[in-house]
Amino acid sequence: EYLDISSFDTSGINGRDSMDYLFEKCNSLTSVKLGVSCRENVRKQLPALYHDSFNISWKNSMGKSIVDLPDTFADTFHAKAKLTKGYFNVDTSDVVFTGSPRYKACASDSGLREGVDYEESYSDNVLCGKATLLITGIGVFEGDLIYHFNIVKAIPTYEIPTEIIARYGCRLRDLSLPSGFSWNNPDLSVDWYGARAVSATYTPEDTANYQTVEDAEIEVRVVRESLSVPSVDNRIFTGEKQ
Repeated sequence: EYLDISSFDTSGINGRDSMDYLFEKCNSLTSVKLGVSCRENVRKQLPALYHDSFNISWKNSMGKSIVDLPDTFADTFHAKAKLTKGYFNVDTSDVVFTGSPRYKACASDSGLREGVDYEESYSDNVLCGKATLLITGIGVFEGDLIYHFNIVKAIPTYEIPTEIIARYGCRLRDLSLPSGFSWNNPDLSVDWYGARAVSATYTPEDTANYQTVEDAEIEVRVVRESLSVPSVDNRIFTGEKQ
């Protein structure tokens, strides 16, 4: 990464005019002496950056201090490095709605540490739709990285209705179902005896976050109707019609 010296913290140094002139001349550096050209485009390896410092000499060729530095002020400074997506391995695959906030695995292959080098924050990560992960540089890192992932609808839990008893010859539309269920073919004629699985649809109340189940099977049972045979009392022969 090329380091921008404009991000150096020089708040403790007097003689800002000299500092501003120096900074205008250099894009990046490891060390520089006033009156001498700075080394430009020095490449630094990260994440070792936060272990490194940049040694700056504030003396002229005669060894006399040109910039008024406090005695307690160190002559080393840290530069800011810009975050890039190359530092991270983020899982952006779809996740299923649970009703709770969803988070993603975020690892730094470069050794950056959460809470030290970067912070994570989320938005829109509860309901179905596009969720956002924001990685913000802190410490010696700056900049924001944005990742998106989808929260998809969950399969609802439901109980299949039981004890659906039908009369032979009726249609499915004549058979009532619990709330949320409907027959896929309501005009189907019940032309069987015994039990048969019939296709139905379950529609949850929250269709924004749960799938509609279109292949639920409900058992419909048809029982043969029994005919009552009338009984005839015995009669005693009388020689006449009875």
